[in-house]
Amino acid sequence: MAKQRWRQNWTYRALADEAWLETLLRGECEIDIVVCGRPVFANAFHYGPRTIASHILWLVNGGTCEFRIGSARRRLEPGSLVWVMPGVEHEVYATRDMLPTDVCNLNFAVMQRDTALRVSDDVIQVEEASRFRSQAILAVHEIHAASAYREQSMRGALAVLCGNVLAAWRSPGSNRHVFSVAQRKRLVQWVQKNIRAHVSSADLAKQFGLTQDYFSRVFRRTFGMAPREWIMRERLRQGAKFLSQTRRSVTRIAATLGYQSVHLFCRQFRQVYQCTPTEYRRNQ
Repeated sequence: MAKQRWRQNWTYRALADEAWLETLLRGECEIDIVVCGRPVFANAFHYGPRTIASHILWLVNGGTCEFRIGSARRRLEPGSLVWVMPGVEHEVYATRDMLPTDVCNLNFAVMQRDTALRVSDDVIQVEEASRFRSQAILAVHEIHAASAYREQSMRGALAVLCGNVLAAWRSPGSNRHVFSVAQRKRLVQWVQKNIRAHVSSADLAKQFGLTQDYFSRVFRRTFGMAPREWIMRERLRQGAKFLSQTRRSVTRIAATLGYQSVHLFCRQFRQVYQCTPTEYRRNQ
């Protein structure tokens, strides 16, 4: 992999989807990884407005974001993915009503000499994109891997991820059998209302009149994770809001969220946010 570069004097060349993917896979280009897409949890998340000379993929795992390109603004719900092409100015920031926000980003350049290769659309947006989360994680893993075939594996992982995103963007029927934006909002509102209860996937399935097995399959395609993990993250997201917006003690917050043990709350919080509740509050 080439050394990271931040040149702003690159020229840009747009290719058709298949040609861009073929160039990536055949090794006819140089790949620059500018930022590896680790999850970022931020209470005041704000990126841009900025124009960069590389591709950047944003995947919203939790909370909501606002995305701006030119005068157009879009609200990115959980599960949304946005792919911004090189040379396109954009801005992404967390909405105040849904803090904190869980965002993954992957920033990479595909180069031929000093020409940045891109596909024709300035922005590609897929609403129900949580199913690509595992592919994004695999791409990040290959970027960090130390093996003799690292370069080929990294190219392959990026090609699979980007190829599937392009297919979802081009095909109107590719997002079937996932929960709609309205259904996702209904889920969030119901869990928030019953935050103290020990909500299960069976409880959520009843809200839609679905069997638990079918609900769980659709849920995984929609959110990219099991209902149990999503429920835990929703509870912790509420806990993070209480920590940043109130003076309640950690013990009281844990009880408000239905935790019988403050130690369990602290352990899960640290697993997700990479810090203790006290440290999180101190950094706000």
